[in-house]
Amino acid sequence: ADELVNLHGHPRETIYMTGTPRFSHLFKGFKVEEHILAREEFSREVGLETNKPYILYMCSTFLVNSKRKKEMDEAIIIREIARAMEADPLTKDLNLLVRPHPLNMIFFPKFLESKPQNVIVYPINGEIPDTEEKIKRYNSSIYHAAAVMGVNTTAYLEVAALDRPCISLYFEEYVETQQLPHFHHLEDGGFLETAGDPAEAVEVVKKILNGADDLAGQRREFVKNFLKPVGSDKPSDEYFADLVEKLGSKK
Repeated sequence: ADELVNLHGHPRETIYMTGTPRFSHLFKGFKVEEHILAREEFSREVGLETNKPYILYMCSTFLVNSKRKKEMDEAIIIREIARAMEADPLTKDLNLLVRPHPLNMIFFPKFLESKPQNVIVYPINGEIPDTEEKIKRYNSSIYHAAAVMGVNTTAYLEVAALDRPCISLYFEEYVETQQLPHFHHLEDGGFLETAGDPAEAVEVVKKILNGADDLAGQRREFVKNFLKPVGSDKPSDEYFADLVEKLGSKK
């Protein structure tokens, strides 16, 4: 609301905080069996071991602004994280499940030729979660993960909604892509674990594996204030629909 007022001069009295309707199915009345594949089924489809935790790495588009995308080989960071996990006794047996971004696939063919053994890429060609089946796969990859990491990805919204720890990688070569206006909303939420190099990332993973989800409270507060309607227990889709009808009836 402050940005609409201060940056765009929009009257505050005409601003309504409706939350995000696309996430409504993950809140009120959420049923795991309807929206999430069972761990056994998901593991079989992806190639994971059911009885072992895994870390999900969400790839990015590396948009610097609406007109320019930074050409970056994300395989470098994936390899570094995978090696750091293999080098630590607590994480050496874990898989790093990598979900490619469909708009940034250029480096994957070469990466797949010599990817680390502890890395699984799925879906192999990336996909936009725009059907019920794809959304279920997407949500399942997050829901079953011990933690989710990446550089700058809007997937952190789904990760927060599904209440999983988020690890943001603040590596020097990627900083420019983390200066986009929308990213500060995630930072200001205070729920992102941060790591400045692969070793730090593994330390955060180890802490989470040992049961220390230190930012769980901030994550849930962010969901309440950012993804849900302000001042209402209704899911966003119902709240938004009711608001449209109410405003429409005044004309």
